[in-house]
Parts: sequence; structure tokens; C-alpha cells
Amino acid sequence: LTFELSNPVLYQVGLEAAVESYLAERIQGQFGIKCKFKSEGPQSSLEEDVRVVLFQAVRELLANVVKHANASTVEVYISNTKDDLRIVVQDDGVGFDPTEIGPHPSGRGGFGLFNIRERLEYLGGNVKIESRRKNGARITMTVAIRMDAAAE
Repeated sequence: LTFELSNPVLYQVGLEAAVESYLAERIQGQFGIKCKFKSEGPQSSLEEDVRVVLFQAVRELLANVVKHANASTVEVYISNTKDDLRIVVQDDGVGFDPTEIGPHPSGRGGFGLFNIRERLEYLGGNVKIESRRKNGARITMTVAIRMDAAAE
């Protein structure tokens, strides 16, 4: 359970390694969904709160793929520049209507993408959601780089 809440790799090695580890161990290893991971640019030295929010957001997106997408493949791409960090999570699943994001009428669930958007906007970032039914989904998260004081 502790690993679920906070991956120790996130603190020891960084965001990229934590995401890659989570993909391999949980998504591919436990659920059998083929995973592709790519990281470009220098390893990010983000402030700890930003790293945690981004890792939790990726984990939530991957949980959505497992629970709802019926996907055979998921790809995660992390791109670092000197100004921003972009994470793309893309699957080949059933897709969804992005206008239906929000609380589910049954009162159960439906807050995942809404919460990700809220948390990233709080950090000065944004989320772009692209999906159509039967065509998978592509979620792009972008956040400005705020360097960790320890890394400066």
C-alpha cells in the first residue's frame, strides 16, 4: 500500500524512473497491457511537490487505462526542456467523450481527470485531453519547470 501511495523510486531516482518502473511493474506486469516509455531531454529536477503531483497524475491516468480503456497498448512520453516538462499518456483503447469529464451521476468516481486538471492548474500547468469513442485517448500534461532548491 505504501508503494501505491508514493513510489520510493520517485524520491530516490526521479520522476522518469518512477514512471518507467510503475509502467513495467504494475501496468505491464500485473495487467498485461503492453507499455512503451520514452523520455527526452535532461532528467527533470522538479520541486518535490511538482514531482509528486505529476507522478500521481500519471498513475491516475494509467489506472483509467486499466479500468476503462480496454487497451492493449499504452505509451508514456516525457519531454524536458529548459522551460517546461510535458507528459503524454496515450492508449489504443475504446476512447471516451471528453465533454463527459466530471462526477459520475451515480456518485461513484468520475473525478480523476477533473482532479488532475485542477492540480496541474494550481501548479501553473495545463492538461489537454484528446479522445473519441473507439479511437483511444491522448492526455498531455504540461507544467513550467520550477527547479528543486536542492538541485540548484
